[in-house]
Parts: sequence; structure tokens; C-alpha cells
Amino acid sequence: MQITVQNDTKIRIAKSGPVRTFGDYDKRKQMTDEQLVEIFDHSWAAGLEQAVSSRSLPCDFEVARARLKGRQQEFLDIKTGATAVSSSGNGVYRPVDAFGGRR
Repeated sequence: MQITVQNDTKIRIAKSGPVRTFGDYDKRKQMTDEQLVEIFDHSWAAGLEQAVSSRSLPCDFEVARARLKGRQQEFLDIKTGATAVSSSGNGVYRPVDAFGGRR
């Protein structure tokens, strides 16, 4: 599967991505958009594409949610319609309506 990344996305990712993948953060803040695209393209060719293309099964929702803190969890709950806490205690998050009722 061919993955195409638009330049505006490359710029955003290269500007704020991890140091181990894209290099010194402070230097990247000063780079032009063209330089950021070059940084992204280099990292993509050096292994990022393979890592993205060959990823294994996605992380379970409850594992990912547990790694988030405070407002990040709240944002995820709003976007997914998940409850803040599993009502059954089994780690299964069920959608709720705007008034907190089950759907």
C-alpha cells in the first residue's frame, strides 16, 4: 500500500515530531517549510514509512486511554462517546448521549 503524505502534514509533523526521529527541536522551530519537508522526507525514507506501513495490530482502546492524562482523556471521551469510567469494571467503554444516558 502506497502512503502519500501532503506537504502541510509533513511540515506539521516534522516541526513538532519527536527528537529521535526528526532531530533537534529548537533547530526545527527555525527552519523554513521547505527544510521541514526535506527533514520529513529523509526520516520517511530512513525507516518511518516502513514503521508506519508494517505496524502491527492497533493498541486496544483502554490501553491507549490509560496512557492519556486529564484533558486528553476528556477529549478522547468526547470524540468517541466513551464514558469516563467503565461502568462494569471490565474495561469496556460504552457510548453515552449528551445527558449521560446509555445509547
